Amino acid sequence: MNKESYHNDLKNKWKMFVKHGWVATNSTNHVMLRSWQKCLKHCDPRHWNTPVKASGQTLQTIFSRNEEFIRISQRVVEDHFTLAGDDRLAFLIIDPHGWVSIVECSRRLFQSIARVRN
Repeated sequence: MNKESYHNDLKNKWKMFVKHGWVATNSTNHVMLRSWQKCLKHCDPRHWNTPVKASGQTLQTIFSRNEEFIRISQRVVEDHFTLAGDDRLAFLIIDPHGWVSIVECSRRLFQSIARVRN
């Protein structure tokens, strides 16, 4: 399967997951489905809720609690983003409580996300 058809297949699976809460899996996308299910606990794509923004001591506590995980994950996320070679993708590292620790995406996508946030 080439990269384009893989991304189209993944996009269709995402739409099915958002609409029905499940998607048929195989061994190659089982990990991704588990990730989507974990994220769904904190952010339902069908119902937008403004995320809570951490700052000050709360933000510092989150980063210090996850420092090693963030350090290791950063390299993995950067490598995956580079290998994917698709500026339509974003990779996020989210801690078990739903706090976003890392966002890796194209500048264009980051600017779009920033507009939605504000």
